[in-house]
Amino acid sequence: MNKKLRVVIFLISSIAQVIMKAFVPLAGGGASLLLMLSIPILIGLGIIFASVDYFLIVKIENRFVKNLLFLLLEFILLGLAIWSYPFV
Repeated sequence: MNKKLRVVIFLISSIAQVIMKAFVPLAGGGASLLLMLSIPILIGLGIIFASVDYFLIVKIENRFVKNLLFLLLEFILLGLAIWSYPFV
């Protein structure tokens, strides 16, 4: 997969909560404050994961290990986005 495409996938995944906000009901009160705190954290984590992937993971020669690390970081990012979303 192209290096730039992988970075774009990380950045789109980091704003998953913003996309979920349009489709999934949001809890009111203090729970919605968690959304405002977790969005910048996830965006920062997405930028960190994208930079790690762009500068470090692409230097690995083994394609299987490279793709496995990419999927692991992606699942961590999406898992945190779903886990920290304040559902109703």
